[in-house]
Amino acid sequence: MSLVTGLCFFATALSAGEMPDHVPAKVLYVKDGDTFRAIVTIWPDLSLETDVRVAHIDTPEEKRGSECEAERQAGKLASEYAKSLLRRQQTVFLSKIRKGKYAGRIIAEVTLPDGRDYGSAMLKAKHAIPYEGGRKRKVWCKGEKS
Repeated sequence: MSLVTGLCFFATALSAGEMPDHVPAKVLYVKDGDTFRAIVTIWPDLSLETDVRVAHIDTPEEKRGSECEAERQAGKLASEYAKSLLRRQQTVFLSKIRKGKYAGRIIAEVTLPDGRDYGSAMLKAKHAIPYEGGRKRKVWCKGEKS
């Protein structure tokens, strides 16, 4: 199946509300603390490779988009912690999936293999802040200049 066909099927399923409650996704790699690349099984024998933006959290930027050195350092720590939770080739489960504002990306709640909520784990470890969309709060620089 082509990528375009897969995206169309996925978008149609999302809009029709026909997706199962929990969708398995195999982690390919972590992009940063709140985004990873995965192969998402959207239907039996039908998978799609996409970026998954974790719902309800925002993490500091390690590279592009960072505003100061403190944010870059916090972003590096958040990414390292994310990699310890989201290991390559491990299967996690996505729920409450919706289309992201950027092409080819979805937003979802993520459940780790041990049953923990990924977003809650990042918040508890203080590598993320709560985020529900809209303007992002930049709390990592606290007056520091880039």
